[in-house]
Amino acid sequence: AGAADHFEGLWGAIYSMGVTRPIVRAPYMSYLLGVRDSRFATAVRGFCAEARGVVLDVPVGGGAFMDSYSDDVDLVGVDLAPRMLARAQRRSARQGRDRLSLLRADVASLPVRDGVVNRIVSVNGLHCFPHRREALTELRRSLAPEGDMVGVTILPGRHARADRVMARGYRIGMFGPPTSEEELREMVTDAGFSSFEGEHEGSMLLFRFAA
Repeated sequence: AGAADHFEGLWGAIYSMGVTRPIVRAPYMSYLLGVRDSRFATAVRGFCAEARGVVLDVPVGGGAFMDSYSDDVDLVGVDLAPRMLARAQRRSARQGRDRLSLLRADVASLPVRDGVVNRIVSVNGLHCFPHRREALTELRRSLAPEGDMVGVTILPGRHARADRVMARGYRIGMFGPPTSEEELREMVTDAGFSSFEGEHEGSMLLFRFAA
């Protein structure tokens, strides 16, 4: 729960505020990550808007992009940080979203039945997971046969400032170990996904893994 501990405090409040406000988010994304904020936001909102059926948002954080989901999806938000879940609950209440369940759980041990999830959305999650291989295996287990996992994650070796941020985050326990795209592809295959699609945007990978 190392990463969750960091998001329980001041950093969690700053992150939640910044990620919902392009005027704050865009300079950070550009300078530290080499990412065009417009590309990031368009991709993430598209991942959410396309979702149907049962949707797993992990980590849900403060629910920054919750307003992009259709009202008729059955949304399940998972996070380890109680304060982030509380923020997501408040945001959903303001939006009038009633088909939402929020779970405090470890992604490597999900309280979700096999094969019931139609789409997993993971925004800035994979690089935080300390046990990435186990997490991917567990996420794949939850997917329906025609389901998929989509999202964004940071990869090392594509932007110098991002590499320094990731190395620092790993040392303090905020992020999991840096994982190359080749290593991630191997993990995704080993977890049982049938395909790996990815597009680079600065240090970020915009991905889709099909069940």
